[in-house]
Amino acid sequence: MKHIILVLMILICAPSLWPQAGVDRLVDQIEKNNPTLKALAQQRDAEKTGARLGLYPENPAVEVGMLRGSPAGLGRRADLSISQTFDFPTAYAHRSRLAAAAGRRLDWAWDAERRVLLLEARLLALDLVFANALSAEWEKRTGRARELAEAVETKFARGEANILDRNRAELTLLEAEKEAEGNEIERRSIRAELIRLNGGLPVELSEARFELPVLPSDFPAWCAKAEELNPESRGWRSEAARLDAQAALNRSLAWPKLSVGYMSESVTGERFSGVTAGVTIPLLENKNTVVYAKRSAEAARSLEADARRRFRGEMEALYEQATALRRATDGFRSRLRQLDNAPLLKKALELGQISVTEYLLELSLYNGSVDRLLEMERSLAQTAARLLQYGN
Repeated sequence: MKHIILVLMILICAPSLWPQAGVDRLVDQIEKNNPTLKALAQQRDAEKTGARLGLYPENPAVEVGMLRGSPAGLGRRADLSISQTFDFPTAYAHRSRLAAAAGRRLDWAWDAERRVLLLEARLLALDLVFANALSAEWEKRTGRARELAEAVETKFARGEANILDRNRAELTLLEAEKEAEGNEIERRSIRAELIRLNGGLPVELSEARFELPVLPSDFPAWCAKAEELNPESRGWRSEAARLDAQAALNRSLAWPKLSVGYMSESVTGERFSGVTAGVTIPLLENKNTVVYAKRSAEAARSLEADARRRFRGEMEALYEQATALRRATDGFRSRLRQLDNAPLLKKALELGQISVTEYLLELSLYNGSVDRLLEMERSLAQTAARLLQYGN
């Protein structure tokens, strides 16, 4: 029975164990409503359509000639020519591969923009949770300060307190009220930013407690998967695939072009017609294009490898930071819960065992520790958000 009661007390008291579905829900809402993401998606779709231009053979060419003879007795001559030019057949398959690679690159570029914007939204949401928590704290502290000011005022009227105690109590109340006002201004500012990201639609986030982040238990395996979603390395990988397709296309374009058609020629009393065929031999037009694309692809793969190394280093640093913050926060929270002397201090003041100055000093030390814990929890939540943004 004692164990059950202990578990219930931990669930009630520990701020970081409360669920925080509101943050995830708000981020999902911003993803749906953000006008920048919608515009970027439209641009991506337009560019994907543009990447498929040129997949088909050139337009057929038709030439018609009506020639008048000289002298007039020669009559007239009518010419008709219809021709169609084709690239080497493999070029069309390579163009399709190139268009598909360009489409994937556009998808990944859009996803990179999406992740940046959603991380901004999540960090702002966590700032709002922090401001909500401070608002609750300052409401509680303002209430205590008001009770103290009223109690000291009563004692001052009876001659049981001096003017210094009265002024200290009034200044404490004034400071608490102003801190609460400043925090409310910050809350409104953060909310305005979230409304902007949400396309001007209202946002709701009343959570005042931070969720305990679940860090990867097998970091190397998690990091290997996250590398595949890293926008920078993924962008270079897609660029290398696009350049490989471009090199293959350029290689096909170095082969001769073929043309077939129909031609007829009519003069007075005579008519000639038949099929025509031709070959265009590229000599200098595509020189070095294959070498350029291959070398560019090799450079892109080198940049991808470098991006992977840097990403792994950044993730390792974030993971170590989050792990250290988790340990520090858990220890701090546990100790702070044992050191909440506010009720005892109030009783000691009422019994005259401590002065107003001693009461305010002790309470200030505890309040500062509470603020420090909230800052540590926000730092932990935001570090985990930066780390886990590549988890899906």
